[in-house]
Amino acid sequence: MALRPTIGVGGIVMREDKVLLVQRAAPPFKGLWTFPGGTIEWKETLKDALEREIFEETGLTVRAGQVAHVYELIHEEENHEFHFIIIELIAEYVEGALKAASDASDARWISSSDLGQLQIPPETMDLLQQIFSPAYPDEFND
Repeated sequence: MALRPTIGVGGIVMREDKVLLVQRAAPPFKGLWTFPGGTIEWKETLKDALEREIFEETGLTVRAGQVAHVYELIHEEENHEFHFIIIELIAEYVEGALKAASDASDARWISSSDLGQLQIPPETMDLLQQIFSPAYPDEFND
């Protein structure tokens, strides 16, 4: 069987001018801060996958919305090669108390002033800078 990229989802969840990030407990990007998310299971929709992954990683219930960003990740770490197509969706916080679990070693609501204090992969940082820009569309900041 030929190797193929894995499709993953990530969630852009805003609350009170802060965005939800998790610190990854496993490769790829172990120890770095990214949007919560993970891989899609067989016959699972993008939205269902995102809602499940965010709940597993953070204990939060969210309602997944529209696609905000798509990118490709080809990365090697700890003698493993990764090839993902990541689909970032906007998600609305519904309820829950934030706690890191599953593939996340930590989880936080961060503000723009926190960006320089966390280790964040370049693709995630680029999107965060757009999110915290005053010109960013209002639907991301509901």
